[in-house]
Amino acid sequence: MNAAWVFLALVTGALWLGFVMHTSGGKDLLLDRYTAGYAGLVAVLTVVWLAGLLFAWRKRAQLGGWLKSIFGSVFVTLVLAAIVLPLAYIYLHQRSLDSSVFNPLRKEAHAFSQIDKTPIDTATNEGAIRILAIGGSTTYGSKLEREQAYPAQLEKALRERFPGQEIEVLNAGVPWHTSMHSLMRYATRFAYWKPKVVIVMHAFNDIYQTSEGHLTNGEYRGDYGHFFGAMGERVNPVDRFARGISKALSNNWLARTWYSDLRDSSPSKPKPRIDLLRPLPDFKRNLTRLASIVSNDGARLVLMTQPYSYRPNMTTAEKKTLFYPFYYKDYAQVPGIDEQTTAMDRFNQGTREVASATGSVLIDLESRIAKSADMMYDDVHYTVDGARVVAQQILAAAPWAELIEVGSP
Repeated sequence: MNAAWVFLALVTGALWLGFVMHTSGGKDLLLDRYTAGYAGLVAVLTVVWLAGLLFAWRKRAQLGGWLKSIFGSVFVTLVLAAIVLPLAYIYLHQRSLDSSVFNPLRKEAHAFSQIDKTPIDTATNEGAIRILAIGGSTTYGSKLEREQAYPAQLEKALRERFPGQEIEVLNAGVPWHTSMHSLMRYATRFAYWKPKVVIVMHAFNDIYQTSEGHLTNGEYRGDYGHFFGAMGERVNPVDRFARGISKALSNNWLARTWYSDLRDSSPSKPKPRIDLLRPLPDFKRNLTRLASIVSNDGARLVLMTQPYSYRPNMTTAEKKTLFYPFYYKDYAQVPGIDEQTTAMDRFNQGTREVASATGSVLIDLESRIAKSADMMYDDVHYTVDGARVVAQQILAAAPWAELIEVGSP
């Protein structure tokens, strides 16, 4: 009986205290805390709470068995909830992770998946002429089979052009990766594979490094260390799934009113303006440094501009395929297609300038790929036909006999 009364008092007290610990906003507050309406609500709740406790105490003899029953059933429910709800949360959270590009909990996940996910034994043919294709998801071939991505198709085309030569084009592209990733990965891993040619294509992902939103941690850094990309939903304090639960719990009148004094009431920071060209100097620095390292290794660097689908007068259906606005939703104004086009053009021009300054081979791929749904299914990612055309254009644009030091048949 005593335990049941204690439990009842705690539950009702918590409910009442939740309303008491809410500070109303506005002017002319009673006790500097409540509006008149809310003060009246708290007064009514106080009277009801005290009257209920007094009534239950006076009828304790008649209510004793009932209170014991409530205490027993509620206690069992709470115990079961404490066991079941965490398990349900873990399961649903795992499902949320599975929907992401990188899931660090999968058995095949690399410990440094944000930096590298290429198997260490990719380059297995020691006698082959190795060509390394490095970049982001457009090199990797998102939504394509491995044999459909442009590196695989380029390998096939080069073997046909130079029969009798063992040529291996290694696809080292990783979704979300930038010029900084390519610089680090070549210097720390792929240089040991001794490729003769290194093909690099970047622009799109580097432009995103300007972001300081939900996929980042802090302000822009020149080493791109603030931007977590696909891992952003995991490394931020509250991930997508937890944010959804938080929103569901707070999106009702009772939850917003309960214990609001304990919530962070600091004003939200104003959404920043965006500068898509902010990473451009760092982008050019990364490519320049990569060119130097590749040259010192005795290999040739091929820099490619990056094609994109943006064009004037895009239809509504075509605009719906674009995903770049998603990454800028934390800003005061989402850049338009014209601004994104300008940024892509400026970064591609940066690639041309680095190629000229470093003596690297330049393939102006952006001017060679049609801006159509046949070639790209969204902003920059290739369809099967698009990847095939990319491989053909790379084959046609570069002096391959000179690059791989073989004579044409």
